[in-house]
Amino acid sequence: MLTTESDLKARCHALLVELNLIAAKTEIAIEALTGGVASDIALVSVDQRQWCVKFALPKLKVAADWFAPVERNAAEYACLTIGNYE
Repeated sequence: MLTTESDLKARCHALLVELNLIAAKTEIAIEALTGGVASDIALVSVDQRQWCVKFALPKLKVAADWFAPVERNAAEYACLTIGNYE
């Protein structure tokens, strides 16, 4: 199942609100980034700030049925937090 741009925008907005990076009523602009097969990735812009937001997919974007655990995003987040790149 392909993610629509409106779905991706809603997910990006919800994540940034959850992480206290923006207020709930803040408008965002997104640009879906292509090329990956294991994640939905977007460049999110709010005023002069930008974030690259990534959501792991349970089924990879390939012809065969390849599946991967989405919990892998938690490990990536932990690395960013530990490295103070958050």
